[in-house]
Amino acid sequence: MDSSSGVALGPYQLIERLGHGTTATLYRARHIALDGFVGVKVLHEQFARDPRCRRRFLAAARACALLNHPHVANVVDYGQQEGVVYLVMELAGRGPLAALRRPMAPGNLLKLLEPVARALDYAHACGTLHLGIKPANILIRADGSAALADFLLSRLANSNGTSTDAVDAPGPSEYRAPEQAIEGPVGEAADRYAFAVVCREMLSGLLPFQSGAGRTLMSAPFDSTIRIGSAIATRLPDAVTSVLDRGMATAPADRHSSAEALMVALSSAYANDLTGRD
Repeated sequence: MDSSSGVALGPYQLIERLGHGTTATLYRARHIALDGFVGVKVLHEQFARDPRCRRRFLAAARACALLNHPHVANVVDYGQQEGVVYLVMELAGRGPLAALRRPMAPGNLLKLLEPVARALDYAHACGTLHLGIKPANILIRADGSAALADFLLSRLANSNGTSTDAVDAPGPSEYRAPEQAIEGPVGEAADRYAFAVVCREMLSGLLPFQSGAGRTLMSAPFDSTIRIGSAIATRLPDAVTSVLDRGMATAPADRHSSAEALMVALSSAYANDLTGRD
């Protein structure tokens, strides 16, 4: 879809392109009859032509629409029209977490992401993996609350809670768990790994590694933890670093048992650090 202005998909008129991802493009759109604004995510043409990709996109859309949590971004519609496959979702009033200045104050980040952690745990309880968690997929609403969005790369977990088809849901390499990089069995722990990376990035101001750098999850042997260089990153309290190291442990079983447990541990680490300064 080369031009978005004026194009109509069902009852939605596309207005402007907001973002372009690996599998889909996000547009700001208006519901023609209701005169309200939404986000419309359009699957890229090369994927829309592939029946397998098309089915998976629509299956993910249905899974998203069934998630009912105040901190999961609302999916309100999805469909196909003349070869175009699309999903309709709420718009973020304040944009994504990625747009916020970092490093963030710990209290602000904890307040923002604790409900998102519960939303991620809720999705896992429903059998849905995200596998694409990054700051750009955490939306900040007009009221200041946050919502986890873009489950389009997610896989419905099978009976043992894992997906072996990591290629279909690679996620950004900076946030990928080791088991994704080696295309091993992938489960809920991979999402929790990515969530820990997001926390570390927003608290320190830097990613623990950069895609394309000499040492990445795709090319280098894995250490038990991946630390940010203290000489160039904002100093984090040792207790906080330990929590984040556990969140990014190489072995999935060594990570926190839930996203909420990670946030509780972070909150406790910061509280103990403040107490120790008194």
